[in-house]
Amino acid sequence: MKTETGALRNYGLVYRLIAYDSGSLAPLGLALTLFVPVLVINLLTSDSGQYQILAESLISGRLDFMSQPLTGWDNTAVFNGRHYWPLGVLPGILGMPFMYLGWYTQSRFNLAACCLIFYLCVRLARRFKYCTADALWLAIAVCFATSFIGVAIWPLSWYLAHVIAVLFLFLALNELEGSRRAWLIGLCVGLAMASRPFAGATILFFLAVLNWRDRLAAAIPFCAIGLALAAYNYARFGNPLEFGYKYQLMHSGEMFAATMPTFSLRYIPGNLWSFLFALPDSRGLVTSAVLMSPYLIWLLARVKWNRTAKIAAANVALILVALLSFRNVGFFQIGYRFSLDFLPLLFWAVMRSRVELTRTMKAAISASALLDMAIAFHFIVTADTRVMPPGLG
Repeated sequence: MKTETGALRNYGLVYRLIAYDSGSLAPLGLALTLFVPVLVINLLTSDSGQYQILAESLISGRLDFMSQPLTGWDNTAVFNGRHYWPLGVLPGILGMPFMYLGWYTQSRFNLAACCLIFYLCVRLARRFKYCTADALWLAIAVCFATSFIGVAIWPLSWYLAHVIAVLFLFLALNELEGSRRAWLIGLCVGLAMASRPFAGATILFFLAVLNWRDRLAAAIPFCAIGLALAAYNYARFGNPLEFGYKYQLMHSGEMFAATMPTFSLRYIPGNLWSFLFALPDSRGLVTSAVLMSPYLIWLLARVKWNRTAKIAAANVALILVALLSFRNVGFFQIGYRFSLDFLPLLFWAVMRSRVELTRTMKAAISASALLDMAIAFHFIVTADTRVMPPGLG
């Protein structure tokens, strides 16, 4: 009997779910149900291949695109007659060995990253002593009841950059609450920056909560990645701070820079309204983050806003202001995907405060997840009817 029990315990999480926490079966079943359409849509749809082309180019020793994406040259950055990808380079680098071996498809890559993010959410919640059931509910909230569902369900290149950034931010948070190896925290945040530069600003939070010695250890790998990105930008555009957004093409074929600056404070009022109140429309421009995750307001209201939580909030506010100062809100999306650059910090604050998940809250998370899935499904089904607004691509 002891041998059988010991063998059964080797199944880890499955054993704990069945033997110790039957309440976990409901959120686990919901998570699996919600994952089915994500799996099916990822496998049945194709992306425009920007990161596949970037990986092929990098393998060949080139920084520009070797071939034209399926959607054409719009959203690429044109400089000296060459087309470059202005989004983060990391997804392309991670795809290189799989491209070399002939195993790469962006949908598989996206699915694997999303599954790992779900696991990391559960693990982070468990570090804060949530029971398995509640940890699963929090993972459902992150992956299915926020704007994350919009980037998880469809393997487009624009979305993959967000998925990879979120993955490394949750890796950094798990390390912060686990072994607390500062060099690994700095490395993970640096890699998040290599996918989404705005996500790299979360390093301010991590440096603030680490001790003085660990701050240096975290800063070294982060700064090394920052220098590598600067060299990458200089090799492409002759400017270490230029990622290519200045030279990015609109859907019309005209450069953004010819019509609008990349950043301006005058963009904030309109972008803030979209962030808070925008409803789904025929353009697919943006859907309010509040509509996607109304329950999050209740959770954040119950956070214990001590010094550490306030540091996280200040970092989130700084990133949000920078995002709202950008020239658009991220066209063609489900939710407000730019919010993913700071979303992990918000859920970290919720988990750290051990906010109780009542039945009402679990029902709200379920309702949000189902609504967001419906919005995502409708968005994808009607994608071909979207009207491209002037000046956005």
